[in-house]
Amino acid sequence: MENRPLDKVVRPVVWVRLIGKSVPEWLEALLSGLEEEGIPAEVQNGADGVFLEAAAWEAARSTPLGVGLALNFMEKKAVLHHRDLPQDHPVLRLDPEFFEAKELRLLGCNAARLVKGEPFVFDNRSRRVGGESHDDPAVPEELLAIVTAIVRHLLECRERHG
Repeated sequence: MENRPLDKVVRPVVWVRLIGKSVPEWLEALLSGLEEEGIPAEVQNGADGVFLEAAAWEAARSTPLGVGLALNFMEKKAVLHHRDLPQDHPVLRLDPEFFEAKELRLLGCNAARLVKGEPFVFDNRSRRVGGESHDDPAVPEELLAIVTAIVRHLLECRERHG
């Protein structure tokens, strides 16, 4: 293990990068979802004009937990990313039509579940995942199976490659 000065130790948290002005009740909802699952988070202000996918990916690569979030409250968009995925392929994307406190809480919850390797939780409403819109209520169960398989694969890769 590498010796680092105490002020250089990276805390195991999910980084939340904010692009633009924050809306406290929405941020609180997102952080509540993480807290409910027992995963700590830290909030950082990001630079304006940065793509959400890039901000979330950089946040994920900045923490030992490997999970990051980015939010743009003005555009009503949010992204959940994992450090092992390509920058332009986030785990989840929350678009304006679903940008509300309940969905942000679920996004925070699912970010925490990604850290823990647990299945995601969804409600029965339509949502945009991975750039595709899904209106079929059966899709969340199918998506849950796919995401669970991906998380298991990522955890296995991490165990094999250190």
